[in-house]
Parts: sequence; C-alpha cells; structure tokens
Amino acid sequence: MKSKILGIFIAALVFAACSTYSTLDSSKEYAFVVDENQSTMLKNPEFGKTRIYVYRKDTAQSFNIGYLRPFDIKIEYANKKSEILASSRMHNAYFKDIELDANESITLSAKLDKYFSLSFTPKKNVIYCLQSEILQDDMQLDSTSFVALPVFTLVEKDECLFMMKKMNKIQGYN
Repeated sequence: MKSKILGIFIAALVFAACSTYSTLDSSKEYAFVVDENQSTMLKNPEFGKTRIYVYRKDTAQSFNIGYLRPFDIKIEYANKKSEILASSRMHNAYFKDIELDANESITLSAKLDKYFSLSFTPKKNVIYCLQSEILQDDMQLDSTSFVALPVFTLVEKDECLFMMKKMNKIQGYN
C-alpha cells in the first residue's frame, strides 16, 4: 500500500515538474477593439472572428542564447482540432484571426524543454494580445544548464499598444 502511494506521489511530482500553466486575473479586461483611425499598428478582426496578436517580451536576459530561441504557440480548440497560432520571435509580432463557436474555450500551449499552457474563452469581434517570453525553469536543480520554459500571458490594451510600437514588424501568421 505504501509503495502505491509513493508511486502516485512520484508520478504527480514528475507531471507537475514537466508542465506549467497560467491563470488569468479576473479583474482585468483582456478583450479590446481599436479605433482604426488612430491605430495603424493594430487592426480589428473581421466580423464574427477573434484576432490574437503575439509578441515576444524583451528581457534583460536576452543576451543568453537560450532566451533567443523561437517557439511556436499552438491553439487547441474544444473539438480537439489544433493549429499553430503564431511563432514567438524577438522583435516581431504576429497575428491570426480565429473563428469560434459561442462560448468555446481554447488552450494555447508551447513546448521547448518544458510545456506551458493557458486556457480561456475568447469573445468574438475583439482583439487579444499575448505577451510571450522564455524563462529559465525555477525547478532546475543544476544551475549550470539552461532549461527553457516558454511563458505567455494575455495583456491589456495599453500594454499591447505600447509594446507593439517596439516591434520591427507586425504580420499575419498563416
């Protein structure tokens, strides 16, 4: 009996160490639209769709080659279909319009040395902005090696507009 409990504990610990997920602050409003007469950087989605912008946060650790690695962010729909949402690369932003059923939740995920995910239920006819970065995994026992953890979170309109001004280019992702 003790060996079964120990086995379950070890399995749970391994799973927790190999994946990380993010939660959203319910007091913030992540969905927004832009006045296209004032913003040349961001555009609203076509009617009935949701637009998601992705950009890479420029961190102080960017001099480390591990932080420069590009990674793809995958979108998984409720019907188990999945596709690449965008690529996270330094100094570039990408966007993609997605079509969702009413109240359909999605999971955004990425994997480098470790797996990371974020789930939420997007609204239609709005923009979401996803800030991404690579962190060194805090669970790493050996500080001489780099274990890359892709991390991303939704940001509010003002932060998104501020960061988009710093991007070299903003383009659609197919």
